[in-house]
Amino acid sequence: MAKKRFGYGSFYCWNCGDAIEKGTSNCPNCHALYEGDKRYGNIPLMQAGGIGWSNQTNHPRFKEYASKNKKYSIVFLIIISILIPFIILIGNDVSFDAEMIVVIPIVLLIVWLFGIIFMHFQYGRKKPEWDGIVENKFSENKKRYDKSNNRTVYYTEYTVVYQRQDGKQIKHTSQNSNEYDTFQIGEHVHYHGGKYCKGLEKYDKSHDRVLNCIACGYGNDARNNYCERCGCPILKGQPVTK
Repeated sequence: MAKKRFGYGSFYCWNCGDAIEKGTSNCPNCHALYEGDKRYGNIPLMQAGGIGWSNQTNHPRFKEYASKNKKYSIVFLIIISILIPFIILIGNDVSFDAEMIVVIPIVLLIVWLFGIIFMHFQYGRKKPEWDGIVENKFSENKKRYDKSNNRTVYYTEYTVVYQRQDGKQIKHTSQNSNEYDTFQIGEHVHYHGGKYCKGLEKYDKSHDRVLNCIACGYGNDARNNYCERCGCPILKGQPVTK
């Protein structure tokens, strides 16, 4: 398998998901072009997403991606654990006395506790799966006061409302318009709650030009079989038959 080079454009082949190498124009595994306008050949963009639920949610790439993120999270926690004592001691101009010997470990314990809980819920725990429809969606212009910069910040908040088959209503609100733009009112959706593959998929993806990776959220061309950023499968339905 080719070695991924950090910082180089697309990291994985759109066709087979194999890692790509800087300086080559073809995938080392399937030999597909991974750059340029001609890489998809005669594959049409429209209807490329297909119709129906994907059968790729248990693909081992999702577990690999989750394991990689766990490692990154642990490295991040280690770095924070090194920086916190310096920030406490240098930033506040305090001495390393008996009180600090007690305070610093407590702070580090809290940081690690929250980190472990986050990793467990994000990468090691299944969630209930459900089916439903997009019942409503709306956006609101809001503002808040930023004390650190002493100014008013204006932003847009996007909300998508889902009606589950069991009658429960679920509301997702974010300042990111990705979910708002992806799902349209009346569309049928399914929430995948696997240990490594968590997120929403809609039934009819045949009209979408861009399909978001359920693992990393990157927007891929609908003709992609795998995410160019993380190498996980793109959830697609069955090909549309004329």
